[in-house]
Amino acid sequence: MTALGTLSVAHADAFNESRRKIMNLADALGFDHIASARLGTVFSELTRLGLKTGGVEVEAALETRDNRPGLALRFAYKEKTAAPPGAARFFNAFNAVEAYGAPTILSAFKHLPQYDLRPSPAFIEAQRAMLARPSREELLHDLRGKNEMLQGLSAKLAKYLSPQVYSSIFSGDKDVTLSTERKKLTVFFSDIVSFTQTTDDMQPEDLTWLLNTYLTEMSGIALAYGATVDKFIGDAMLMFFGDPQTLGVEQDARACLGMALAMQRRMAELETQWLAKGIQNPLRMRIGINTGYCNVGNFGSTERMDYTIIGGEVNLAARLEASADPGGILMSYETYALVQDMVAAEEREPLQVKGIRRSVRPFAVTSILGGDQDRGRYLKAERDGLNLVVDTAKMTGEARLGAIAELTRLVEELRLLP
Repeated sequence: MTALGTLSVAHADAFNESRRKIMNLADALGFDHIASARLGTVFSELTRLGLKTGGVEVEAALETRDNRPGLALRFAYKEKTAAPPGAARFFNAFNAVEAYGAPTILSAFKHLPQYDLRPSPAFIEAQRAMLARPSREELLHDLRGKNEMLQGLSAKLAKYLSPQVYSSIFSGDKDVTLSTERKKLTVFFSDIVSFTQTTDDMQPEDLTWLLNTYLTEMSGIALAYGATVDKFIGDAMLMFFGDPQTLGVEQDARACLGMALAMQRRMAELETQWLAKGIQNPLRMRIGINTGYCNVGNFGSTERMDYTIIGGEVNLAARLEASADPGGILMSYETYALVQDMVAAEEREPLQVKGIRRSVRPFAVTSILGGDQDRGRYLKAERDGLNLVVDTAKMTGEARLGAIAELTRLVEELRLLP
């Protein structure tokens, strides 16, 4: 027996191409139309049975009996070593073929005169090359498979990179090399006030849920405002505006402040949800914002690098955050000068920061000047046993009447308490 090659059939494209190659091989051996049709039918049925059980490998070989050259096909099923149920009837239906043994072997012979010679070595090599040559359909299927794999991989990698960094790398705008540049950025730094003490008595599962909920909510706001999310450091977040995409220094600062305000508003909403779930001490976030020149780019080694920012202005943002009020936003003067029409702020005591020679003038946000939709939006009341937050933006029409009725009912119930 002279082996010619193996055809792996795991999908429809491979099935169609494998059948075509077997029929071409039968034609090359001189099978008549009837024998070739029978061979093609049996091959198709047995291969389809193999596809139902996870795939099949078909080994083709030349075999000579009584000086008669023939074609032997061996079907090795991925899930079963022998032919699946029903295979025998395909063999019995055609007298041009016979089957024996396990795994399934199908032998089809061309009836030639006794003096007919065996196929030449050149003929055998030509048939081997024909079986081994990938078809257009096979190449397209492999290409689709690789594209799907790359899409899945890129989707996973995107979760580890800021969208701006991800798109700039995959679009070719930025090279993955150790390189940095100096740019004027607006840096955002935040963390949770007394996070360790707040969560010290929580179970690990509850703590994980709480932290992931918090980071997910804040990340969604950051992406909506176009921030480049640098990293999460436990409960802290480092982000910046101005690279790899920028709208200009002023607009970057305004976007950063808008993001910070949206985050603090969302924290007020989440506070009531956390209280309802039994979180006794809801999280309070502090935010520091600074605008200044930083080194931004890829830092690390040629094997492992990190796209981040460094410099004294980054440290200043962290220092501003540490000095901010719980639930507040503290800005440097450089940032406040760019956004002073958006918020009212009060100047705090000057700060001295390592690496920065100048005395830092911090400004704490006290109210929003950006429009009536934000001014006085949240009504709050806190007492022992009471924590109430009302979002007035959602209290319109029937919603407001319903809220008034609900609050009135609660007041009456409180009056009746002993």
